[in-house]
Amino acid sequence: MIMDIKKIAITGHTKGIGKDLYEHLSASYNVVGFSRSNGYDISKEMDILRIIDETRECDIFINNAYHYDQQTHIADIWNTTHHGQEHFIINVSTLASDPMFNVEKHLPHLVPYAKEKHRLNQKTFDICDQRDSKCKAMSLLLGIVETGFENPYGIDPDNLLEHYKDFKERDVLIKVSDVTNAVDFMINSIKNNCFIYSISLLNRM
Repeated sequence: MIMDIKKIAITGHTKGIGKDLYEHLSASYNVVGFSRSNGYDISKEMDILRIIDETRECDIFINNAYHYDQQTHIADIWNTTHHGQEHFIINVSTLASDPMFNVEKHLPHLVPYAKEKHRLNQKTFDICDQRDSKCKAMSLLLGIVETGFENPYGIDPDNLLEHYKDFKERDVLIKVSDVTNAVDFMINSIKNNCFIYSISLLNRM
């Protein structure tokens, strides 16, 4: 079945990756954004429920904004709400969550963050594994992206900044436009009889 995509929702649409995605996708789709700047804070349960309620008619939900395990919580509620409908959720995750990356060795200060994102990856798989559901999920695993340094993790920011500066000096940061192109590719795949389940963007070390 070919899916007709008309409306897309995205969290965290006013900064970094979310802003670029919002502006790019708005040229082709009806896109609605949810951020603190327009009154939606995913750290608050009431705002999460408002977002879910206001995106019932969206064909795709880009679960971009991060706040601890709230992305996983949002994915779970989205799946429950759209269980019987053909809808997709794209979960924005990190390569640090992949066990093969060995975050304990390479970036130990990101272990808690990586574990949260690993739970998000598991939720993506669990949603896709439901044979009786039309709601499906996709996962985008990112390395270090050139968004201007922000530290949403609250863990050892000096160490994280050191890695960011090192990647920037060596010109190996992932461009925001690369992320947008990857999401565009994922969305276009939904229009076919199969879809891109997961894409990983790795920095050129």
